[in-house]
Amino acid sequence: MKRWIVIEWNQASGQPRIIADGEMFWTEGEAESIARDERELTAAVGRRERFTVHEIDLEDA
Repeated sequence: MKRWIVIEWNQASGQPRIIADGEMFWTEGEAESIARDERELTAAVGRRERFTVHEIDLEDA
C-alpha cells in the first residue's frame, strides 16, 4: 500500500519537517497539490522553504 507525504525544508536551517501533521495522502497528485499550495503561500510572504513529495510504501513497514 503506497501513500505520499509532503516534506518542508526550512529556509534557514535546511532541516526537514513533515507537514500537515504527518498526514499521508492517498494519491501523488493530492500530495503534489498540497506542496504547490504551500510553495505559493510561503513565496507570497517572501519565504523560500522548499516542499517535496515522497512516496511511502506501508507494506515494507
